[in-house]
Amino acid sequence: MKKTLLFLTVIALCGCGNKTQKSSENTVEKPIDTTVATAQADEPQTAKKMKYLYFSAGDAIGFFDDGTVAEYMSCGENAENWKTLFTRKVVATYKEFPTYLLTDKKIGKYGTKFEFYSKYYYGNVESEWAMMNFQDIYYQPSSITHYVLHTVSEDNIQDIRGTCLIQMPVEIKHFENEDSPEAEEYLTIMDDYAWFMSETIGYFEQKGVKNISPKKKYLRFTLSDGERIVIDSDAAQNNVKPAALLYRKGAMPVVIDIATKDEDFDIFTDSYLQIGEYSYKQGTDSKRLNQMLYEK
Repeated sequence: MKKTLLFLTVIALCGCGNKTQKSSENTVEKPIDTTVATAQADEPQTAKKMKYLYFSAGDAIGFFDDGTVAEYMSCGENAENWKTLFTRKVVATYKEFPTYLLTDKKIGKYGTKFEFYSKYYYGNVESEWAMMNFQDIYYQPSSITHYVLHTVSEDNIQDIRGTCLIQMPVEIKHFENEDSPEAEEYLTIMDDYAWFMSETIGYFEQKGVKNISPKKKYLRFTLSDGERIVIDSDAAQNNVKPAALLYRKGAMPVVIDIATKDEDFDIFTDSYLQIGEYSYKQGTDSKRLNQMLYEK
């Protein structure tokens, strides 16, 4: 417990805001290659996993892993009510793109296009999303929620080209009096950080994932359709400075909590990396919102 609390403190030492940029190249977005809909609109829901959850003004729209969509208007912002999306009829099917979902039919007053990221607030994830790509961003955010929209000089960008664990930079402090209480507290925090990070690096090395440290402030990732996004390695994601990011080539990077090492962590990482018995398309029940949605 002491190590976990101290680790949380080191995160507070490190961080501030994130932003992102799309490639200046003109590319035509293509749907992400996933296993999509075989069910038709108006068919009853069967056993599925919820992949995306969108809510706004009391309305909820569930996007399932078989490519189908269900809606529950005026249900309120409540996980118990969101669970009923599993039993409601399918109203549309959808295709996935790196930055939005596109349905084949208009969903209520919301139309057919559901953007992930705000065009007006520096790349923040739109507040209406409670779940993205099976990941709970309502209770326990792990997705990238901030990317750079402004133009960045190529000299300041590092391209991340392959699957890897990214050890994010940590603020280094210096004290005139190294025996002061502040200095001792800081050194204890950094010792714990080093231990957790070493454990995390070893964990992913066993899975064949290499570890890198950013050499430049801005990191650029290429998504499955060739679109590129840029994040600021010094910035926060969902108001927390991440200690590490995990990137699978072609996918949106995700935040890694280096203090977590349990069965749920295995499910999360294996599903994202598409290794072991879990595929990325199956998702994970390890997050709090998922637990609420699937509990009996």
